[in-house]
Amino acid sequence: MTENITPQAEVDGLLEAVHDWQAHEGITDATMLASVGEAQAIATLALVEQQRIANLIALYQADSDILDDPRFDAAKADIRKALGLS
Repeated sequence: MTENITPQAEVDGLLEAVHDWQAHEGITDATMLASVGEAQAIATLALVEQQRIANLIALYQADSDILDDPRFDAAKADIRKALGLS
């Protein structure tokens, strides 16, 4: 069975490998460039999460029937948490 690997899990695995390599190599031009790539990956994941929250908010505003759907309760909690309201 194929396991579902999230983008976050994949990045975490890659970053662990990069950190191991950096620890072995020390500070070099290549390891410093890898640090830039690491920062870029983390920033991209943060943007993905912000887009996910924006999509949930848009869905919430566009579909009034979803307000009463108990399956949306978790999404509402995610929205509140992301906006610092809980």
